[in-house]
Amino acid sequence: MNISGIQPAVYQKGMSLIEILVALIISGLLLLGVSTVYTASKRSYQTNDEIASMQENARFALQTLTQNIRMSGFIGCSSLNENVSLVNNIDDPDNPGNPNPLYDVNLNTVAVGHQDTGAWNPPLPVTPGNIVAGTSAISIRRGSNCAQKLAKDMISLTDPVTVTTTVNCKYDVDQPVIVTDCYKSDIFMITAVTPAGGTLQLEHGAGKNYRPTLSQSYSTAGKSFVLSMYTKLYYIGTNPGGGTSLYEVVNGSAPTELIPNVADMVIRYGRNSDNDLSVDRVEKADAVPANSWSKVLNVYVRLLMASDPVGTAGKSYTFDGQVFDGVANPLPGDTRYRKEFVTTINLRNRTTRGNPNP
Repeated sequence: MNISGIQPAVYQKGMSLIEILVALIISGLLLLGVSTVYTASKRSYQTNDEIASMQENARFALQTLTQNIRMSGFIGCSSLNENVSLVNNIDDPDNPGNPNPLYDVNLNTVAVGHQDTGAWNPPLPVTPGNIVAGTSAISIRRGSNCAQKLAKDMISLTDPVTVTTTVNCKYDVDQPVIVTDCYKSDIFMITAVTPAGGTLQLEHGAGKNYRPTLSQSYSTAGKSFVLSMYTKLYYIGTNPGGGTSLYEVVNGSAPTELIPNVADMVIRYGRNSDNDLSVDRVEKADAVPANSWSKVLNVYVRLLMASDPVGTAGKSYTFDGQVFDGVANPLPGDTRYRKEFVTTINLRNRTTRGNPNP
């Protein structure tokens, strides 16, 4: 019994060095586990995001190609056939006094493929400086979806082609157009657009047109109409960032980058060689005879899409039947994911039976 009421001293003891070391080790292991989970989650998110981006880019690329290739040869009539006469009046700047080959529209030119086998075969309509060697390309000729009926008869062959302003199809100077009654057609370059009492007069004068006189006069009674004319080239080109993209050239103008991270494109053509209205040959562009493009019924497009760099290791992939895994073929020298996307495009108003996955 403590008579004096004085309590004995109680001393607090701290952690020993061993206890501190054990606590640090446990904390380090916990932090390592959390860091590992975070890194794995981040990489998984990045991978999924890149794959989703590849798929979105592929959808847009294939949709763009499908819409334009399917409509190749469209001139506003029910179909382009051997009974429709098309006269190209646009002057060739490289060969003045002759028709510009960009606008020669017939059954053998409305959809033409190009394959690089050391040289482009068939030759490209224009040769962009950034086109990637060893790839496929395709050029198409088509009218726009916006057409206007004539508002006034042509009295002479030099009269302007007149349309109303009720439909705004946006005609401009130096724009190629086609005027047609579905029996005869003239392609010309607009040299002036003159408003006149609720109408637009589309002039087809000399300079841009080697022949400013059209092949026939067009009338409202003949149900004639006008629509813009396009020659488009689709190809794989190097972009300013050093990657590769899907590019478009319209009417010989400067290339426009459409979709980034398109690593390669291979196009094959389903051709009817025996006039039975079905595909019996599937081949690349360089194997299609020069006068047989009118027999092409289907276009098979393979795109190789690439992601941005992910992780630290190269990734294997398969494209056009070839495996790139470091064994059969070398891995690429980067860390991008690559995936193949395939579509079949049936040419408008042509029989479309054939092998969907050659």
